[in-house]
Amino acid sequence: FNIEQLLVVVRRAMETSSLRQENKELKQKDLVEYELKGESIAFRNFVSSLDRVSKTNSRVLISGSSGSGKEISARYIHDNSKQAAGNFILVNCSTANEVELEKALFGFETSEGSNEIGALEKANGGTIYLDEVAEMPLDLQGKILKFLVENTISRLGSNKELDVDVRVISSTNIDLTEKIKTKKFREDLFHRLNVVPIK
Repeated sequence: FNIEQLLVVVRRAMETSSLRQENKELKQKDLVEYELKGESIAFRNFVSSLDRVSKTNSRVLISGSSGSGKEISARYIHDNSKQAAGNFILVNCSTANEVELEKALFGFETSEGSNEIGALEKANGGTIYLDEVAEMPLDLQGKILKFLVENTISRLGSNKELDVDVRVISSTNIDLTEKIKTKKFREDLFHRLNVVPIK
């Protein structure tokens, strides 16, 4: 080993250790208590639809008004799916500006060698939940579309492509078809996300 190779090995070991610790912390944070309760026929039909989609790897778009249980439904799908052993990572698309949201999703690298992994990488082997996806900026929608087509991502500041295996569940409290008409949401992205619609 020369010095340069040794530095690469040390940096990779530190990254691996950091990822393991972050993964452990995320799993501890994700111990959210929830329960789906109801007796009506409509409710039982709804839970049956969640059970059916849980067994597939299909992308799901959940629509409903604020407070109607979209996140609980997404967690239920994850917890009953083959991705249940992986992380459930929630990203609220309405709470950050475009640059911060892109960093949160894809991660970033700096020329000084500091790395930050993003939500898509953290969700590898599990599920990412894109809450209020209608609020995602248009330019970023194109990057998410590319990820959905290719199953690869690149951290900001890096040209290296990383393969990721992530189930995508998204939600909205508004009619996305209206946003498509006004050119504020990409129709091709809508069709990629809306493989299984749940209301």
